[in-house]
Amino acid sequence: MFRADGPAGPVAVKILAPDAELDPAARARFGREVRALAALAHPGLVPLLDHGVDDELGPYLVLPLLAGANLRAAIAGRRLGPEGAVLLAAPLADAVAALHAAGFVHRDVKPENAIGGPDGRITLIDLGLAWREGMTRHTESGAAVGTIGYMAPEQIEGRAVGAAVDVWALGVMLHEWVVGTRPFHRGRPAEEAAAALVGGAPLLTTLDRRVDDELATLVARCLAAEPAARPTARALADELAALAARTPGGDGGPAPGRLGGHVVDGADRGAALGVEGHALEPGQAQIDERD
Repeated sequence: MFRADGPAGPVAVKILAPDAELDPAARARFGREVRALAALAHPGLVPLLDHGVDDELGPYLVLPLLAGANLRAAIAGRRLGPEGAVLLAAPLADAVAALHAAGFVHRDVKPENAIGGPDGRITLIDLGLAWREGMTRHTESGAAVGTIGYMAPEQIEGRAVGAAVDVWALGVMLHEWVVGTRPFHRGRPAEEAAAALVGGAPLLTTLDRRVDDELATLVARCLAAEPAARPTARALADELAALAARTPGGDGGPAPGRLGGHVVDGADRGAALGVEGHALEPGQAQIDERD
């Protein structure tokens, strides 16, 4: 990823590799990301400014340069508690719902793929694994696609996946943000995957007395073993928005919450996370934006 000067200011340029060095799967991921970005328009999703294939650099995407940091780096393992977790998850679930409404499944929702900006905006990024019905599958049959710790049981087992895998990942993130650890966390990735297949994550009410039954039940539904038993991303986003609106001082808009000891409203979400600078490495290179 590079920072570049575009006609309207700084932009991010994502370059895969010289075209001759790309394998078919990498080309397919690039094509999926282009189609997904081009089909979407939502404040929580990155718009596509331009794309193409350069003779020397290979395939590239031109995207807005996002100020902020990914949520893994911003949160840094802190326990956010129920209010903070809901505050972050509500806009992210809304972005996932928009992705699903366009027919796409992200398949790799995780804190590293969400950017928290200083203005409080949460942006879902990296649609390289996004898939929708009708696209060719470029992974081997039975291959697991995603990130251990956030993969639903059907992903781990290499079965057919749908929108419910993204809801599972959001449930994992909610659990992690409330108590500081993923629901099935173990010492080794293989052990964590096995624990997710067994299921039975503890209810959040047993881990944090501040969590009410409604949030605990919602997270448990997201982590249901059967995909059909999980809520849709749209239903999850709506329920989280309702919970956020009922937090102290909530007014139905971006609700206040408590992040790292700071009481914040929607506009201060990024500041409370300690988000500064750019998620990209601005010193990596300076290249011209290309047609």
